[in-house]
Amino acid sequence: MPSLMPTKPMTQKLEAAIAIGVVTAAHGIKGGVKIKTFTANPTNIADYGTVFTADGRGFAISIDRTSNGVVIASLSGVADRTTAEALAAGKTTLYIPRHQLPADDEAWYHADLLGAVIYDQTDKAIGEAVAFHDFGGGELVEVALYNSNSDNNDNKHKTAMLPFSSEARLAIDPTAKRIQLAIDPIWLAGGGG
Repeated sequence: MPSLMPTKPMTQKLEAAIAIGVVTAAHGIKGGVKIKTFTANPTNIADYGTVFTADGRGFAISIDRTSNGVVIASLSGVADRTTAEALAAGKTTLYIPRHQLPADDEAWYHADLLGAVIYDQTDKAIGEAVAFHDFGGGELVEVALYNSNSDNNDNKHKTAMLPFSSEARLAIDPTAKRIQLAIDPIWLAGGGG
């Protein structure tokens, strides 16, 4: 199998990186790939410069076109289908260093909120944010619920999907890793213990 030639190695720790896309399939015989992006506009993935894999390989992205919400692109150093298929087979995630994202005191990134403690409207801690989703019906936060039968809240074993719309968000503090939501208790029924 051909080696994947990085444009430059990633020097930042992966924990300080943000996932912005994943290689889902090879496209054509010259090393093209299909990328599902996590950017608001799929073509924005090329605006961040070099992207990196979890093992530190770096690639420049050249977008050919979009199709059905997926970007069809070329990655630097990927010149044949075999190499592209290897990236797709592993569902290779593409990252950028966190500092490359624009700073905005009025906004936050989902990656900044992972691990945040979720509080209800009565200020009771109910769990931790483990993922954010949007399946078409609005933003959701997946919460690993604290076990209500435990004396400490380290025993998490069930999750709940809670609305993360602007109406549901009461307060967010990314620095303190704290999110307060308006939560209907029925959404937690059967979870946490």
